[in-house]
Amino acid sequence: MTKLNNFYLKKFAYMETFHYLSAQIKKCKHMILTKQNYLEIHVGISTRAKWYLELQKKMNRLNVECKKSRFHITALFMNDDALKNEIIEAFDRTFDHRYDPHLTFNKLEAFTSKSGEEHVVNLTSTQPGVEFRKLVENLRNCAIKLGVHIEDYRLHVTIAKVPVSLISLENLQKLIAEINLPEFTLVLKTIEYRYKMRDQKNGRIEGWKYDEMNKRYKK
Repeated sequence: MTKLNNFYLKKFAYMETFHYLSAQIKKCKHMILTKQNYLEIHVGISTRAKWYLELQKKMNRLNVECKKSRFHITALFMNDDALKNEIIEAFDRTFDHRYDPHLTFNKLEAFTSKSGEEHVVNLTSTQPGVEFRKLVENLRNCAIKLGVHIEDYRLHVTIAKVPVSLISLENLQKLIAEINLPEFTLVLKTIEYRYKMRDQKNGRIEGWKYDEMNKRYKK
């Protein structure tokens, strides 16, 4: 009787392990093939600016590197089941109107990411211009009309990402508050829609750029 019980206990343990591993494999497949839809507004940050070099020195103390390229504001972050072709057509119609948005940056700040794994040091504007707000609002309305779910996303330019294990958010905010950031204005000329499918390596990225905010070409 004891041997029989042991047999069924082992069988049950094997089955539990099998179900667990199956669930993990499904989870991994979902992570490996993850779609991302987002609109990036390119921002021409100078890595030779005094405030940037000062921030880099402070980040070096934490063994963290600041970004050196591809600075952008994510205007829209859409859910995985967003309809790519319909979105592109809708954005094309939006850009029938010419936009000349500019943005005045006047604040360096930090917040903790939704995952809770890192602090995001970022550049932002406390008073975005009318044309910029109009552009973002029109793009968001464009996606909403298609029934696309837009994720709540803070408009900012990521400069560095700091693991939470290195420093508390409060101390990081105190650190970057020491930096003298002069107010400066940039004209935003390019917006890019990126549809990304992650795979086991780098994945593939299909992108459409709106150069000068009204001319589209495929990347």
